[in-house]
Amino acid sequence: MDYKEIEQEMEKTYDGISCKYLKMQKDDWEDKKYVNSFISYLKPNSSILDIGCGTGELLEYFSSLGFKTMGIDISREMVNISKKRVINSRVFKMSLYDVSKIKERFDGVVATFVFVHIPKEKISDVIKSINSKLKKDGIFFTVFTTSLKEGLQEEMLDRNYKYYAVNYSKDEIIGILEKNGMEILDVFSKIEINGVLTDIIISKKL
Repeated sequence: MDYKEIEQEMEKTYDGISCKYLKMQKDDWEDKKYVNSFISYLKPNSSILDIGCGTGELLEYFSSLGFKTMGIDISREMVNISKKRVINSRVFKMSLYDVSKIKERFDGVVATFVFVHIPKEKISDVIKSINSKLKKDGIFFTVFTTSLKEGLQEEMLDRNYKYYAVNYSKDEIIGILEKNGMEILDVFSKIEINGVLTDIIISKKL
């Protein structure tokens, strides 16, 4: 499958599991200490873009702290949930491959559990686009899986849908970030979130 086919499959899946995902995402971020590490680098009233915002768990949290937020997601159903949930946030249905088309830049960008659906031949392009949406000294927060079965498989929340997974190592992501003008600030390895092992990286645009 190429990246467009993967994204089309994931759009159908996330539309189909949006209500079940709403609860799971809340469980994902019950402990927000790593998110708070990201926030600690931002000034009050900073702007944050959440790529793959899902059902809006983090958008709601950022908004409650006074940040100006914008979210994008490929799933129309998840976008609709986020719009109702976080009424003072701008939320749009948009492909992550179109991030570079967003006109404004942000103090912070978040991409959690997004790289898992990006084939390795496209990850550098995606990170380059993310970098282009950060202001100078802007902060990027990403959580990526390191332990899932790779490839197309049954979705864990509903076996009627498919899930496409790619694992990235910490060194792979660090290398791509640094090649795209990012300084690594914090790395948290082998963090279990909702039963899945992940790595978390916070970086700064130079």
